[in-house]
Amino acid sequence: MKQKHVLKIHTKDIALLGVLIAVEVIITRFFAIENSFIRISFSFLPLMLMGHLFGPWLAGLGGVAGDLIGMMIFPKAMFFPGFTLNAFLIPFIYGCFFYKKDITLKRNITAQLLIALSISLFLTPIWLNMLFKIPIIELLPVRLLKESVLLPLNILLSHYLFNKTSLVSVMEMSK
Repeated sequence: MKQKHVLKIHTKDIALLGVLIAVEVIITRFFAIENSFIRISFSFLPLMLMGHLFGPWLAGLGGVAGDLIGMMIFPKAMFFPGFTLNAFLIPFIYGCFFYKKDITLKRNITAQLLIALSISLFLTPIWLNMLFKIPIIELLPVRLLKESVLLPLNILLSHYLFNKTSLVSVMEMSK
């Protein structure tokens, strides 16, 4: 008899996921530097933690929940489903790289690079082009500059915060 894979999630997990979603919404909506085309934020930290603790699918759903809650409570622009797809994919990618695995420097660099290339430099310019009719080629120089500054910063910050002697080990002990 074939057994079905059942997702087991406990009340404590739901509460922790809710806290991480709230932290992500607060960081994104109140502590980000942004204009119509660029957002500089450290909201990747709770998303990365979601991926590590809950896996790709639950983290992706948490990212979507954060995006939708943020849009409903603190709207800054019109809703666009492409950005909600981004909100799913970022923690999903973190979950693929970090769920039930050590957050090594190599995995961290690979995940951050994949997100920078696929989301920030590929999907987001497409969404901005669809919304504002700005040619993608005109968006790329600013986005490349942003990623060239933020990518190393994100890698260093996440490597420092999520090594075995830091935040992740405390969060895993509480699970």
